[in-house]
Amino acid sequence: MSKSSKSRQAIVIIHGIGEQRPMDTLRAFVKTLQGFPSAGEATRVWNKPDKVSAGFEHRTLSLSATRTRPQTDVYELYWAHLANPSEEPTFTSWLISLFRRNPDLLPPRFRKVQKIGLIALVSGMILAIWAGRALPLDATLAALITLPLSGLLLSGIGYWLTGVYRGKIVDISRYFDSHPKNVQARNEVRKLGVDFLRGLHESPRRYGRIVVCGHSIGSAIGYDILQKLWFEMHETHKQLDCPKRDAKKALRRAIKNEDWSNIQTLQAEVFDEQLSAGNPWLVTDFVTLGSPLAHGDLLLASSLAAFRERLTDGELARCPPVLDLGAQQIGFMRKYQIEGGDYRSIELLPHHALFAVTRWTNIYFSRRFWLFGDPIAGPLKDVFGPGIRDVVVQGGGYWPRIRHNDYWRSDLPLAKKLVGGASYPLDALDDALRLDPVQKEMNSSDLPEN
Repeated sequence: MSKSSKSRQAIVIIHGIGEQRPMDTLRAFVKTLQGFPSAGEATRVWNKPDKVSAGFEHRTLSLSATRTRPQTDVYELYWAHLANPSEEPTFTSWLISLFRRNPDLLPPRFRKVQKIGLIALVSGMILAIWAGRALPLDATLAALITLPLSGLLLSGIGYWLTGVYRGKIVDISRYFDSHPKNVQARNEVRKLGVDFLRGLHESPRRYGRIVVCGHSIGSAIGYDILQKLWFEMHETHKQLDCPKRDAKKALRRAIKNEDWSNIQTLQAEVFDEQLSAGNPWLVTDFVTLGSPLAHGDLLLASSLAAFRERLTDGELARCPPVLDLGAQQIGFMRKYQIEGGDYRSIELLPHHALFAVTRWTNIYFSRRFWLFGDPIAGPLKDVFGPGIRDVVVQGGGYWPRIRHNDYWRSDLPLAKKLVGGASYPLDALDDALRLDPVQKEMNSSDLPEN
């Protein structure tokens, strides 16, 4: 990437759900970036007013340039103030609606989860009834006592789950459930994000590249706002005398031949080709951490077939993009007139081809016993496309723990591979952000890919 390897660069971190405070995520994230090997010599951080965000609570933390890395401005897309209050549908009621779906419409891996959940529910009720009948009471009185107690117990468990997940990890129902009560808040969050990214593209700081990094539900917000902003920019181009399309042809061949070995290199080359043609798009990388999009085929559509149809139709961006079913091309041709009256044609990328130019790296903790590690996250290749680079990480330590909030913990070690080919999360994050684009060629990392 010629321009992005020399110019100033920006990172946007999008926080997850919960009672987040402005700047908390940004400060912790930048503290971790300072310790990366790519930082080289001691890195100075400048704390400046944020000229892109509309709020007064926000700042920009800028990492000084090194011999090989340009100055890096780090921003936080803060959206927690726009989230819905704790109204219905709650996490529990939304979760129950997922369990009530027709099993034939679910992704195969969720059919087991649905069966286990229903078996556990029925078993608990049977056990409660059996315990009531074992008491020295007649059957009617035992039923009158045990059935309400069973309902009270289930309500208590649901209330506890709602409180825990709403306040600490993620109440994903607020964002993924298209209930009318949620639509306005979702639109406000997305508009905030699109306006913010547009502001970075138009910034007088003239960024050479932008990296969008989303944690937890922030990854879904990042996915949505990238699609919307790409739709605004995808047809912009200069009136070139001889526009290039070699990189697009190479990417098309790779998609047609299902050759994913060099996909991120090809995406970087298409990015450069777009830039030289006058397209203003600057997002080179999308990095997801602990992303619930791993369950996108359950959360974003009413059935697996409906989800796949949305990917094929271009309603949801796939990585890499789908080829045109008829012409088997990655883009479409448009004619324009140059000076002198002659006509030229340029290949433009369609509205759903965001990931023809932007690389997607997904980092997630491996699960342990279904509850530990990161039970929310997982691989994305089988959900959103084989062009995604899935990197599984581990946190070390003997005792299992929930790792959903550990993706940039600065006290975790660096540069050490773990058993099973996994890495520590900071190694994976350093590699995915590519803060040192001069030294880091596309796909040069030896981090394990799942």
